[in-house]
Amino acid sequence: MFGHSEMAHILQFRYFIALIQSLLFHGTLGNPIDPATHLTMPNKPPWNDCVRLGTWQQSLIKYNDCLLALELFRQAEAQKVGSQRFEFHVPNARLRSGLLPQVTPRGYTSRTCTIIVAMLSTIPRTMLPPGIVRKPYPQSDAATYDELRGAAREIVQDCVKGGIPRPLAGWQTKGHWDGAIGVWVWQTGSDMDRMIRQVIPSMLSLEANETSLA
Repeated sequence: MFGHSEMAHILQFRYFIALIQSLLFHGTLGNPIDPATHLTMPNKPPWNDCVRLGTWQQSLIKYNDCLLALELFRQAEAQKVGSQRFEFHVPNARLRSGLLPQVTPRGYTSRTCTIIVAMLSTIPRTMLPPGIVRKPYPQSDAATYDELRGAAREIVQDCVKGGIPRPLAGWQTKGHWDGAIGVWVWQTGSDMDRMIRQVIPSMLSLEANETSLA
């Protein structure tokens, strides 16, 4: 027979084991991921994901190029109030609100780095990155430019600058209604970059260089 002290230790141990099993079952401790394709950077929200995929980058994305692309993003949309909500949409979509419309995709490129704002419905489901549910998405959603630029900055800092062992591409989803707006950072000329330009050849795309942003 066990004494009171031994029995108390046994019950505490069983409770600890049951707690760990419950956390694992409900996914609280996180699900295993393939580090070769899908990387959530430490201490960051799960919707800010970095990816190492050949379709997103065949070679190096340079951090300084992404800084220039971010500056181009800022300058290109400088006339729009950063905190004002707009309805971002695919071409010819039926709008859902009285918000000012903003057609997508919108691209901002500096040499090796391209930042894209595109509706998730624009991306073929088979090409959506790990972590995004592959389902039908609406053709419009609401967001502010502050939110979209902030997402692009976080991707550049966490994935391009903070990528291990080398700079990585990345994405976030935004949208006040359905989370249907994608903010993407990938290598210029990558498979994803060429695909999005082919899907909508008239995509608003701006290119920068150091002298134009000086």
